[in-house]
Amino acid sequence: RLLRPTVLFTNNHLLVINKPPGWSSMPTKSEPVKCLLQYLTSKGLGGGSKKTFLIPLHRIDQPCSGIMFFAKTSKAASRVTKIWKRRLVEKCYYCVLENSIQ
Repeated sequence: RLLRPTVLFTNNHLLVINKPPGWSSMPTKSEPVKCLLQYLTSKGLGGGSKKTFLIPLHRIDQPCSGIMFFAKTSKAASRVTKIWKRRLVEKCYYCVLENSIQ
């Protein structure tokens, strides 16, 4: 059983969640895994009149956890994409090991 994603921030433009490991960021054909995008839209966490409009602004691999950003409008998606393309956001990655490296 997968842990549920946690909403860290939401407004009319953006949804920010903590993605637990095991969820795929977007639908895949190769594996029957939990799709985060489908889960969030089914919970009505998106934008638009039906609360189902969500655009993932990046991906995180299925076995990994981390913070994910979703746009609730096409305008928000465009603005955030421009900011990332200009490299105005610094991304930071951490790796946690269970055993020591030999």
